[in-house]
Amino acid sequence: MLDHWLTTAGIRPAQKSGPRVAITAGSPAAAALAAEEGYDLLALRGTNELEELIGRYREKSSGDGRVGVLRLVAVTPDGAVGREIYDATRWTLERRNRLVGLSPPDERQITEYLAERAIIGNLRSVSERIAALAATGVDELICWCRWGTMGDHTAHATMEQNAALRRPPS
Repeated sequence: MLDHWLTTAGIRPAQKSGPRVAITAGSPAAAALAAEEGYDLLALRGTNELEELIGRYREKSSGDGRVGVLRLVAVTPDGAVGREIYDATRWTLERRNRLVGLSPPDERQITEYLAERAIIGNLRSVSERIAALAATGVDELICWCRWGTMGDHTAHATMEQNAALRRPPS
């Protein structure tokens, strides 16, 4: 892909060396490989596993690599997950489990997945969880605002509520 960016005629990136590229990784070995190759990291693990993944990446990185994570982020007025988000997560996990030959998720699996891969709550609790991610070495948070079967109205409301998380301009 980078060779294409740098050698193909047509639209070129503004950056001389091409755009920043992040490699997804779900294991410490994959994170180390991304660092050794000079790529940024998109960490695909739950919160409890991030420290090891990021530690391995930073250990092998030249120092300018960035770490991002993808999370379902929802500031909700009452701080609760809500039925639509829960059902959308169940629907998503059912499909994932079917693809890899696992049985449908039970309530415990859905709840654990939401705890590890989502940041949902009131403004204060979501802000605290984002700060905790930053403390583990996460540089960028990619906020997923529409999940599974979530409807347009809920996705839009999620984005509106999440706007309260924006940092003031510096």
